[in-house]
Amino acid sequence: MQQAYGIGRLVPTGKRAPSMNVSYNISHQLIETKHSNGSFLRQKAVVHSIAPEAGRQIDLGDFDLLIGDQMVRLKHVDNDPEWLVLSSDISAVCD
Repeated sequence: MQQAYGIGRLVPTGKRAPSMNVSYNISHQLIETKHSNGSFLRQKAVVHSIAPEAGRQIDLGDFDLLIGDQMVRLKHVDNDPEWLVLSSDISAVCD
């Protein structure tokens, strides 16, 4: 399992503001997918946590998590899991 954690900026998708500093914990996990033809392993990005600065709240919706020069597209939803990863490849973040 590859894991990344640290500080990034969270902004609404496609916008530069409003932004907030957040701490994040994201990993790549191997999961087994089964089909009628057999099974195979694939990597799945999992958001363990995204926490805003003290006193701030993150609304529901689509966001870009900016980590250095990398971007992870996310959707904040009102169920479990709380964050869905919309980016097709976040391997650069978890390296």
